[in-house]
Amino acid sequence: KSKLIKKVEVSRTAVERQPANKAYLVDVTRKDAVFNVAADVDRNRVRVKTSKGIMTLAEVLRKANRPTTGAVRIGLTSAIRNPTVGTFPGTQGTALVSCEGLLCTCTGDVDCNDMFTNYNCGDLAGCDERGCWCLKSL
Repeated sequence: KSKLIKKVEVSRTAVERQPANKAYLVDVTRKDAVFNVAADVDRNRVRVKTSKGIMTLAEVLRKANRPTTGAVRIGLTSAIRNPTVGTFPGTQGTALVSCEGLLCTCTGDVDCNDMFTNYNCGDLAGCDERGCWCLKSL
């Protein structure tokens, strides 16, 4: 039986409610949550807390070679791959898992489940309209 994962919606309004000198914190060390960041959120005002430290969402997306615009789902690899979170974007079952250096990417449910299970993903993973990714280390 799969553990229920909380889906936390990160909206532009929620981020803008923060004082100007304080960023919105997305704590991806939480095993029970996945964060859905809206497309119109300022990525530099969102800080991502990992087991290795804190960086802006824009920095995380640059490290993952992903666009810094558009909606993104981010969390622990174990939470992202939990069936209660939903399906992965992209085509289905096309053997599109690719790893280069510390970054692995995939498209679609079959490939992304394969990547998250068999490609030695680190703690941090995300999905956007192009598919999903994981970093082996941050």
